[in-house]
Amino acid sequence: MRQEYPTEVKKWDVFEVALEGPEDGKDIFKGVFSNKNESVVVEGFYDGDGVYRIRFMPSYEGRYTFILKGGFLENNLSGVFYATKSDEDNHGLVRVNGTHFAYEDGTAFNCVATTSNVWHLQDLDTIEETISFLENNKLFNKVRFTVVPFDDSLGYPYTVENNKLGNFDTNYFQRLEKAVKLLGDIGVEADLVFFTASNDLWSEKKYNVEKAKELVKYTVNRLNAYHNVWWSLANDYDAIPLTSKDWINLANIVISNDPYHHLRSIENSRVIYDYNHNWTTHCSIKQVDYYKGVEETDVLIDRFNKPVVYEDFGFEGNLEYGWGNIPKEEILRRVWETTLRGGYPSYSEARDVNGKQWWLQGGKISSSNVKAIKLLNDLVKDKDGLTFMPYSWDELCAVSSSEEDLEVKSEYLFYYSFMAPGKRTYYIDDETDYLVEVIDTVNAEVYRQGIHKGEFEIELPEKPYVAVRLSLPTEEDYANPYAKFEVEEEEDVAPVLVEEEIEEVTDAPELVEEELFEEPEVLEEEFEEEVEEEVIPDVLEDTDEFDLDEIMAVDGALDEEIEEDFEEEVEEVEDIDYFLEEPVLLEDTEEMLFGNAVSRENIETLADDRTLELPISHRRIDDEEELPDIVTASIPVITAEDEE
Repeated sequence: MRQEYPTEVKKWDVFEVALEGPEDGKDIFKGVFSNKNESVVVEGFYDGDGVYRIRFMPSYEGRYTFILKGGFLENNLSGVFYATKSDEDNHGLVRVNGTHFAYEDGTAFNCVATTSNVWHLQDLDTIEETISFLENNKLFNKVRFTVVPFDDSLGYPYTVENNKLGNFDTNYFQRLEKAVKLLGDIGVEADLVFFTASNDLWSEKKYNVEKAKELVKYTVNRLNAYHNVWWSLANDYDAIPLTSKDWINLANIVISNDPYHHLRSIENSRVIYDYNHNWTTHCSIKQVDYYKGVEETDVLIDRFNKPVVYEDFGFEGNLEYGWGNIPKEEILRRVWETTLRGGYPSYSEARDVNGKQWWLQGGKISSSNVKAIKLLNDLVKDKDGLTFMPYSWDELCAVSSSEEDLEVKSEYLFYYSFMAPGKRTYYIDDETDYLVEVIDTVNAEVYRQGIHKGEFEIELPEKPYVAVRLSLPTEEDYANPYAKFEVEEEEDVAPVLVEEEIEEVTDAPELVEEELFEEPEVLEEEFEEEVEEEVIPDVLEDTDEFDLDEIMAVDGALDEEIEEDFEEEVEEVEDIDYFLEEPVLLEDTEEMLFGNAVSRENIETLADDRTLELPISHRRIDDEEELPDIVTASIPVITAEDEE
């Protein structure tokens, strides 16, 4: 088979191969992607109209070889491509960094989230308006929305006949992945929620445990190559008729089909999930009390020793329901409380704007809190997260987490919520100068109150929702210590979105069987030593014999091997205690298609009884290690019947 494929892709972008196959969509299609730093097995998926796709996200720059295998292929297929430097704005996947987040390259990720459940299923104008709002305001860097919507009125993952689920609706998934890509293009994470507590959804005629497993596996295989994806098993998990064992089994399906290990969590209704379960990377919290909630953020961080995202502490709006009619001042207080207690807030609006509500359909947010939250973002954006520091019993105080152990910090941020002090006394030490700024959080205004040291008293405006910041002054601050600072408002300019590009997701892309042009010159320059005199094939080549042991011949192995077979139902998550320092060896190919080849860096403990922390940028690179162009020995063709 001669099939066109790209010979170049950027690091942390998507490399994709599309092949023709039977239109029943039941064939198994897998591939192994290798370079000197990682070997990763991924599974392809059926995309409708006889098209099968497989996707891979390279985590390193350099030369990759790959081999594809499917029940519909007469021979195994192999090829070579190069991963080039990532885009400047692409920092890789978001990882856990203690009780905070950071991108793969170590850049801090200060999460400011929002919920817009079915924005991706709206008309083109609304989708464009939503992306425009996100891009121009730069207010949120994570959007939470549903894989399975509340009903099938705007689209559904399955075809529905006589109120029963049929096959996967590939047009629906094309719309879903287009939304993920649009968000990724503007630097926003896509937090995908698999299931919600809809009575109609969980009726016997629709979802059950087996259908849930089927959908999770397909979705993960389809979307895991996008760097900006997060997985959430559910909203209101405790209102869904599944057991704790069911949720763990679903989590293991995510883990076993996601070699990149995107962030994973689950959100509660009335009972907060036990995030000590090691499959969770962070806590996704919904407020369970009508009044209090975010005030316990620091307690939850101490309890679970993981990042806390308060996904739902109510929405600002005017709905009849208590969760959707929180006043703007109170919802802003909850944003500040969450942030200064070391967590991450999620803000949404439940108010009609041009016939749409942001929390559901997207569009844009009308509240003045946009400007107010943007101010808070500006105050914390350059920090590696905040840590709650009890300065006194009647005020919130937070410092940069990187300075937590310093006796004297470079900055202190105080917040007085609904209290209204007329003055306040501060003391850090006798030697350090601090610029004092009084912040009107509601109106997003900052007033400098001079430079002070030792013990000093500051007059405050006797109104609620005031904050005070002490920071080390710059030369400019000494010259002008009493200036008023206002947040700049972004100009509302629509992004350039090509309408045809969004519409085309409803049609299966055409397969091109012509050979590509010669290798681009940029590859010869960037990889001059490695590709000298080598001709990179631009079409897939038939491969009758190859040796998987040779492609994975690397030093070392895991101290203990994973004995759990994820293709069988898992009763409990097994405690496997190892730390990966050396690459994984591929297992016996007679029993498993490509063995347990996975990314070296992203291997993690699958234990269910202790805290999990994903490492950041600790990848080992062995410049002396080489891979053969095409590996040798044979693998039996595996069909759908064999897998069953």
